[in-house]
Amino acid sequence: MKPLLVASLLTVCPMLVGCTLTSPFTTHTTVPEVQRKIDAALPVGSTRQEIESWLTIEGIESEYTNLPFLLSTVNGHEPWECNYSGTVFGTLRNADPSPLRPRNIRMYFVLDAEGHLSHRDVRWVNARE
Repeated sequence: MKPLLVASLLTVCPMLVGCTLTSPFTTHTTVPEVQRKIDAALPVGSTRQEIESWLTIEGIESEYTNLPFLLSTVNGHEPWECNYSGTVFGTLRNADPSPLRPRNIRMYFVLDAEGHLSHRDVRWVNARE
């Protein structure tokens, strides 16, 4: 009887630990953490391809738009349409999975006329957006 109990515990305990470690409540990510990772990986001048590759490797959804209105939403920058080629934005879903106020982290990577990173913004957004 004891060997069966030990075998059961050896099977069930790692599964419980695994469930605990992968729970969304234990994987809270903050905007400053994301900013540090971006600073280390994507300096000003990075290409659109480098940005999109990094987002993919990090498991972050991304989209590209060439609409200039997005530029005016980033850190209060004026829309310099002649010096602007587009924006890559990424969304890290459930970064703050609080049941009362779940939030995502949204990243904006603004590209200059040559398609290189000019500036970026990282902010919390409501998960329902």
